[in-house]
Amino acid sequence: DGAAAAVVPLGGLLVFGGVDQAFEFQEAEPWLLKASTHGAATELRQVALRPDTKRPPPRACGGLCASVGAAASWEAFAFGGFDGHYDLDELWRLDMTPCGFAS
Repeated sequence: DGAAAAVVPLGGLLVFGGVDQAFEFQEAEPWLLKASTHGAATELRQVALRPDTKRPPPRACGGLCASVGAAASWEAFAFGGFDGHYDLDELWRLDMTPCGFAS
């Protein structure tokens, strides 16, 4: 619950953050729900990030949007949210070519 999502150029939905049923915050890892040509969900997989990638802190109720760049590259922006104590005013960029976060 409370996860952010954005439609992405890969033909799917990028999901980020949120909490589980016990209101425990999920790690800030992006997940991609790919869709078939008929629109049905076919695959859910965690987006691989470089091991040295700085990740944003866990959050819920944030925003997410995607932007298509040149040469089939794309990026997503995660912004705001709530960490369980405070409202967040951060903006993080997820560069999907190669995968990595930047604050």
